[in-house]
Amino acid sequence: MKRLLAAFAVAGLVGLGAPAHAQTDEVKKDGQKAGEAAKDAGKDAGQAGKAVGEAGKDTGKAVAKQSKKTAKSVKHAVTGKTVAATCKDGTTYSGTSRSKACSGHGGVAHWDKTH
Repeated sequence: MKRLLAAFAVAGLVGLGAPAHAQTDEVKKDGQKAGEAAKDAGKDAGQAGKAVGEAGKDTGKAVAKQSKKTAKSVKHAVTGKTVAATCKDGTTYSGTSRSKACSGHGGVAHWDKTH
């Protein structure tokens, strides 16, 4: 009788183990699906990051261009624009002061355009 009870007990434990194994396979498959979904999401995030990087690069160029313009206008406000002249003796003058242009060269023959 003891043997019979022991056999039933072992059979019962083995019978309970089979559904647990099937559940483990399902959990494993679900885990793989979740891993693949996370991998795809990571790829999408990487592509979005590249797009943001490109936009930042374009913005940086625009900011740099505007900064150069601002710096140039500040420089002109502080130092004045450069003037150019041809002196009466044929020499040329380039500087920021009109009052000292061609001093010692007979004066200004005409003012030239600056670039």
